[in-house]
Parts: sequence; C-alpha cells; structure tokens
Amino acid sequence: MEIVPELDNRLKDPLYSQLYQYFKAEIEKSALQRNTHLPSIRYLADTLNVSHTTVQMAYQQLLADGYIKSKERSGYYVAELDSDFINSADIRSPNTSSAGSAGENTGGVLYDFFITGCQQRKLVILMTR
Repeated sequence: MEIVPELDNRLKDPLYSQLYQYFKAEIEKSALQRNTHLPSIRYLADTLNVSHTTVQMAYQQLLADGYIKSKERSGYYVAELDSDFINSADIRSPNTSSAGSAGENTGGVLYDFFITGCQQRKLVILMTR
C-alpha cells in the first residue's frame, strides 16, 4: 500500500495536523486495515520532505486518540477500532469545528487539551463504565 498524503504549507493547518487528518481519514474509511505497519518516522519524513518532528507529532496524536498503536523496536501499527469509536472520534479531534468555538456556552468543559497545548473550546469528555 502506498501512502501519499498531500501536505500544503500554504494552508492554515500545520503540516503535522494535515498528516494526522490524512491518516485518521484513511483509517476510518478502512483504507488502512487493522495491524497495517505504518512507515517509520524517518522514512515518512524523508519521503514527504518534512521534519521528523512533524511526523512524530502526527503519530503521537494518532496514538493518543487510539488510531494507532506502538510496538517497541517494531514501529507503529493501525489499531483495532470499533464502530462506536469511529462515530465518536470526530468529537475528540482537536481540529474539528463541531466541538464549538471559544467562549460559546453550550455546556461542558471549555478547554481542549491536545499535543500542541490547550485551546479554549468545548471539550467533550466520554465516560465508559
């Protein structure tokens, strides 16, 4: 499988976010199947002509959101997702507009914590028993 995300420096979203969104979409539409081995950080950075930090930040966000898993000395793999996770995943994404805007009083917490810091927007906390 060839991974060819289109990253554009002219867009408002940072490159790591564009890469994160690409992998997230590919995983959600099952273009990347469970347990698919993802390219190493170094290989993907060199292929896309971006810094290693860009790829590392995208992978760390995917890891934190449960889209991928890490195996020591082996790399990153697509995690197993169930349909409930995919349907609620867009709520947890730091770059979605469905989470509300800063200062909007729709209930819930008004801070969103993610890899680059804290943004003042609605954070939906999903509780499981």
